[in-house]
Amino acid sequence: MHAPRERWVIAELDVRGEIDDHAAMCLAFAVEGAREDGLQSLLVDLRELTAIDRHAIGLFVAHDAACRAGGVGLGILVCADTRQRAIVRAFTAAGLGDCLRYREPALPVAPPPAARRARTVRVSARPATARR
Repeated sequence: MHAPRERWVIAELDVRGEIDDHAAMCLAFAVEGAREDGLQSLLVDLRELTAIDRHAIGLFVAHDAACRAGGVGLGILVCADTRQRAIVRAFTAAGLGDCLRYREPALPVAPPPAARRARTVRVSARPATARR
């Protein structure tokens, strides 16, 4: 009898700027698509995020519940500096504090080892200066 093979499927979603209604919809489709791939871990990189509203926080709450139900680990990558203090407070107040992963500002990331499969999806949010 063979032991079940570990799933090393990881998806990383990279978000920049602000998450408005359009960006939230794009992010929702990206998260749903990533979850359909039978992945083990989903990492949403928000280190370049400048603002988030309550609708986008609600999106993350819903996806956290869906990921937990499907056995997928959800990680939300944020900066450890003061730039994202309000964003971190919003996630913590929504009960997602255990999903937060703290890192330095975004740097180029080396590709994963060949033994692992990873998919990166970039979600373009509107820059903070373009808001009306």
